[in-house]
Amino acid sequence: MKNKNHIKADNESFRGIGKLGWTESGKMKSTLSRLEATFEEERKFINKKNKTIVICPACHRKFHSNSGKLPKHKAYFWQYTNDENGYCSGKVSNSPKIVKKIDSAEINGETFHTHDKVMFMPYPHHNLFHAEKNEIIEGTIVFFYLMDDESIQIKFRDYPPVPIRYFNASKNFIKI
Repeated sequence: MKNKNHIKADNESFRGIGKLGWTESGKMKSTLSRLEATFEEERKFINKKNKTIVICPACHRKFHSNSGKLPKHKAYFWQYTNDENGYCSGKVSNSPKIVKKIDSAEINGETFHTHDKVMFMPYPHHNLFHAEKNEIIEGTIVFFYLMDDESIQIKFRDYPPVPIRYFNASKNFIKI
């Protein structure tokens, strides 16, 4: 028995009444919805292939999204968050401002003073120091800064200020 090659139009649905198979009626529905979407002002994502890449401004991670919205995601272990569960806020926080200079600070249970020479391995923050992954850096502490968010940052001679929490997490910061 032959299948009909025509579709009887029904005013209430995109799918017609007739003996067309599922694939033919599915093709017709997707074609009609694509044509209908061309007349709409707002962009509508129809199938999963039309995903866009969304970049989080806080942690710079990339996500694929149908709606163009940033999904809820966990922050990196070194990234500070106010959330109890460790989720990234998705917003760039204002950089903290310097309140005053401090002469000494405690890192990993040891007290360090200004003008101390130290050795450390900057991994996983080797990009801040423009170093290789397993490179050991020697540096001289110029200042300790107390910031307005009550954190402490270290200023080395040749590098920008770095939060102490980077060294507390890695536990590889020693005096020479």
